[in-house]
Amino acid sequence: MHIKILFSASVFTLLLIVSACNNSNTTAKEPAGSKKQTAPTNDTLSNEPQCSITIDDKEFAVSEDSISTGYSFSDSTLGVTIKGIDGGRVVFTMPNFFKCPCKISTGYSNINTKIAGTEEYAMWPTLELYDYPIRGISFRNLNDGYHEKGVTENAMEIMAIEK
Repeated sequence: MHIKILFSASVFTLLLIVSACNNSNTTAKEPAGSKKQTAPTNDTLSNEPQCSITIDDKEFAVSEDSISTGYSFSDSTLGVTIKGIDGGRVVFTMPNFFKCPCKISTGYSNINTKIAGTEEYAMWPTLELYDYPIRGISFRNLNDGYHEKGVTENAMEIMAIEK
């Protein structure tokens, strides 16, 4: 049950981030004594992928089975991985999921990024692109491929979260 809710919330969040997605149909259980509304009898969604991502002015269609999520209970961090980007993948990390809607910086630190044996915390990127444009090439929003970058506050914004 919790995995389905987290998966649904993460997919919706991802859809807001890429701004090119449509809503999907869901079926909800009706409370006792409520009046049932009639839904359209025809499926209004196409069989086409419901989301696309643009990287370097190149658009990639994303199907539902290309999206996976991971959740850390210790700090409420949600990770969303999208495969199928010319053989590569995009990883988006949303720190402290339950504080959304919110603004997200380009890096974060929390209990999971603590450096062993010290009181210091490492800074972890919120967006990573692996094996793109060719296998073996990866970028993080805290490293442009040549040198480390500082954290930029309010780099992204989650406008809404919906089950």
